Amino acid sequence: MINIRALNLPPNVNEAVRRIRMNIVFFKTNYVIVVLFLLLLTLFFHPTSLVIIVVIMIAWFLQYFLRDNPLSIYGFVIDRNMIITVLTLFTIAVFFLTDVMSNIMSGITFGLTVVFAHGFLRTTDDLFVGDEKDINASQC
Repeated sequence: MINIRALNLPPNVNEAVRRIRMNIVFFKTNYVIVVLFLLLLTLFFHPTSLVIIVVIMIAWFLQYFLRDNPLSIYGFVIDRNMIITVLTLFTIAVFFLTDVMSNIMSGITFGLTVVFAHGFLRTTDDLFVGDEKDINASQC
């Protein structure tokens, strides 16, 4: 993925699009890691957003993923669909009422810019993709 000799400008737009598609197929796992890492770095510069995301994540884990028995409040049993609805509405409200959503979007945008720049500049001559239908499917 990091081979300086394999970086150069494509000769035309069609070659640039072909490179991006082929590199996405070949480096998809690496690209996801890069985007998530850059998102995490962006959130480190906004600790309030990071704390809010951690609190929401803890709420989801405690109330939905780690709960084996149904939730009971004052004798009323609350089913899983209600828990999902409340947690989803809570998450959406917190994201839009704070600056968390803008921080997440800026981190993802920064990560995608790095990914597309790499896909644009990285030649595909030395890459071997085991399944040709992956490349053909990405061209549709």
